[in-house]
Amino acid sequence: MISLLAFGLLVRGPRVVEVPVVGSGKIVVQVFVRPPVEMSDREQAGWEILADVLYDGTEEYSRDKLAQYGSQTGVPLLIEAMSDFMRIQVVEPKDGLKVASQIVEALCKRATLTTEAVTESVKRLRSRHRGPWEEALFELDLPFASVTTEIVRNLYSNAFRPENMTLVFGGEFEPGKGQAEADDRFKPWAGRPPIRTRFDRLPRQRTKHRDNVSTFELRCKPISLTKADGATELLAVFALGVGKEGAMHRILRDHLGWSYRQESVLWPTASGWVPRLIFAKTSAEMTLGGVAREELLKDVENWTEASLVRAKAMTDTAFSGENPLSPLWLGQGGPMGTDLEDKCAWIGLNTMMFGTTIEFSGVRSVIEPIKLDELKVAAKNLLEQAGVSVIPGS
Repeated sequence: MISLLAFGLLVRGPRVVEVPVVGSGKIVVQVFVRPPVEMSDREQAGWEILADVLYDGTEEYSRDKLAQYGSQTGVPLLIEAMSDFMRIQVVEPKDGLKVASQIVEALCKRATLTTEAVTESVKRLRSRHRGPWEEALFELDLPFASVTTEIVRNLYSNAFRPENMTLVFGGEFEPGKGQAEADDRFKPWAGRPPIRTRFDRLPRQRTKHRDNVSTFELRCKPISLTKADGATELLAVFALGVGKEGAMHRILRDHLGWSYRQESVLWPTASGWVPRLIFAKTSAEMTLGGVAREELLKDVENWTEASLVRAKAMTDTAFSGENPLSPLWLGQGGPMGTDLEDKCAWIGLNTMMFGTTIEFSGVRSVIEPIKLDELKVAAKNLLEQAGVSVIPGS
């Protein structure tokens, strides 16, 4: 089990984590926010629009002011919505803990959310074009045109409450100062959240790609890094789909000649890291996902000690910043790096997911004792329990 630092949780306050780093020369403040449960399709679309509209500013900070503050370190304001959480990140110079905290507080409590900004956001998101691989990763087909300002404001009022937040303070500050900022600015909100704007239809998966490319996915159950088998499952994902010697590349591309791109992705969700084994092909043979599962299961039986050593090395380099093929995504921006912002995001995500902070070094230490037979069992379990889906090309 990976559990390096557990902490008490306020009944209605945010979870708070401090990551002081002497000599970093900057301050990173992040907040992870969970949305209301079981969002409808219009709420899910509104969740993405809300993240976009937050850039428009608050009662204290206009769009230009937010951009100006972000330019001081060269790391602009980041606001991004995933399906079941949102991340806001503010980076300031080393003396900017109070300023960064003020900006995050304003975004969480006093965003303007004007009708004009919502209208412009709807236009932007409706005209956005993603390639087939991005469409496979962000697979929901959302009705942006049906989202109103009322829906966006209702989501904001329901989601942006301290009990739904995980706050991370990183960088050049004295321990305890981040917690003090959280205590001062994120006391429990007064009153109950408003009644939600509900609609009957749940979000739907994309039914086809815009381009003539089909993508196939084996989606596994979420990995919990606080459980005894979590680290072994994490290692199995690296063995299955990372690099040219990974099982997906060897079997689906080299041996069967099916795919031109194939990767495993560890996708961040509020309930854990979801392994997603995805491959792309120019034809839509609907049964290929199930056949791919059987071929990968056969391959797992033939794994050797060399397979185990390689998987451990690939995992280790992902946490040391030496593996550009890392499957660990922290959000929409791609695989995890090792800068302070990504370290804070890793800690914040795991705290949101599991209520426990998990350091980079903690992952390495629990992976080292894993044996080959344990790795093979974990890989087979992931494959056997995975759901199979396909998004055909147009």
